[in-house]
Amino acid sequence: MDITWHVRSVGTLICVLSVSLLSGCVAQQADLKSAERRMKESNDALAQRGAQQRQELEELKSQELPKLRGELERAQHQAQEIQRAQDDLRQRSQVLEQQTKKLEQLSAKFDADNANEFTDADAQAGWQGGFDYKTQYKILTGRDLTRRVIKKLHLENVAEYNGTAVAPESAPEAVKLIIAAGNAIHDLPYKYGGGHGNWNDTGYDCSGSVSFAFHGAGMLTQALDSTGFMSWGDPGEGQWITVYANPGHAYMVVAGLRFDTSGRVADNSRWHASMRSSSGYTVRHPPGL
Repeated sequence: MDITWHVRSVGTLICVLSVSLLSGCVAQQADLKSAERRMKESNDALAQRGAQQRQELEELKSQELPKLRGELERAQHQAQEIQRAQDDLRQRSQVLEQQTKKLEQLSAKFDADNANEFTDADAQAGWQGGFDYKTQYKILTGRDLTRRVIKKLHLENVAEYNGTAVAPESAPEAVKLIIAAGNAIHDLPYKYGGGHGNWNDTGYDCSGSVSFAFHGAGMLTQALDSTGFMSWGDPGEGQWITVYANPGHAYMVVAGLRFDTSGRVADNSRWHASMRSSSGYTVRHPPGL
C-alpha cells in the first residue's frame, strides 16, 4: 500500500510538473508571437517611413534642385556681368585719361587761334589723333559743326549720342535690318532668359539680344543661347558681322560697332564704339556677311 501511494504521489507530481512546463511553453510561444508581431509592425513602419523619405527626396530633386541650379546660374552670370563691367570701366578710364590730355591740347589750340569753325583739316587731324565721335560731339556742341565732321570722316556707322547706330549706306540690306532691330532694343534692361521665350520681351539677355537682331533680318526663327552661337554660321570673322560666343556670354560686332549687353549700364545702350578682348570666345559669322 505504501508503494502504491508513493507511485501515485510521484505520478501526481509528474503531472503537475508537466502542466507547469506546458503552461510555460504556451506563454513563451505567446510572447514570441507578440514579439514577432511588434517587430513586423516596426519593420512596416520603417519601410513606410523610408518610402515617404525617398518620395520627398525625389520631389526635392525634381523641383527644388532645378530652382537652386537656376539661381546658381543666374548668380554666376551676374558675377560675370559685373566682372565684364569692371573690365570695361577700367579700359574706358584709361582711354578717357588719354583723351583728356588730347582734349586739353585741342582746347588750347582753339583758344589760341580764336577759331569759330572747325576746319576739315582739324577734323581729320583730330580723328587720326585718337578722338572718338562722342568726344568730338561734346567739343563741338554749340559750334554746329558735328554734321561736317561726320560727313568729312565718313562716320556713318558710329553709335550716335542717343545710343542708336546708323547703318552705312554701302551696307547690305541684311546688315541694315540687323542694326535696325538692335536699335529697337538698344536701351532695354538686361533680363536673364529675356528674348528666348518671346521675341517681344521687356528685357533681353546677351544671347537673346543677338538673336533678336538676327531675327529682325529673318536669319533666325528661334533664339539661340550663347553655346548655340558657338556653332552657328561659318567660322572666323565676317566682313560685316562677327559673333563672339562662349558658354557664358555672346556678343557681336556689326559694321565696326560692338552690340553687347556688357557695358550697357555705363552707356545706357547695347551699342558700343569701343571693342573688348575676344580671348576665350569662339568666332563665327553669318554666311555671306
